[in-house]
Amino acid sequence: MEKAQGQHWYVVYTKRQREDMAQAHLQRKGFDTFFPRLRLPHGRRDRRPIVPLFPNYFFARLRLPDDYNVVRWTPGVNHVVGYGGNPTPLDETVVEFLRQKCTPEGLLPIVSELAPTGIRRCRKITRCSYHAAAKEVRRTCVRAA
Repeated sequence: MEKAQGQHWYVVYTKRQREDMAQAHLQRKGFDTFFPRLRLPHGRRDRRPIVPLFPNYFFARLRLPDDYNVVRWTPGVNHVVGYGGNPTPLDETVVEFLRQKCTPEGLLPIVSELAPTGIRRCRKITRCSYHAAAKEVRRTCVRAA
């Protein structure tokens, strides 16, 4: 979606396990959203679990203060993340970096070169990869602020 004048990316904090619902509502209202998720490598091939990269959070392109009440009162949304009670815009490069790494559906692929005998080790690496990705994004956000 094309960026309109005055729109910035914001982090939206949702109610517990309501990211999909809140994102779908905002998309129906015409907002550009991005919800990065991970497809975990363990489990059956046709039923690999998909988990949020940032549980209870997703990104939305908003024009504040105009869009604030619409977003705030969307089902599933708790609040727009900010500092001192004011929503804080996110640097564009953070979301673009994540979008480049994800598939068009918002899935972040986890590539494992381990043999099937290393399942226990693979699960440990997956958790480490998840936390490393989250830490890198937090570090980028801090640098951008």
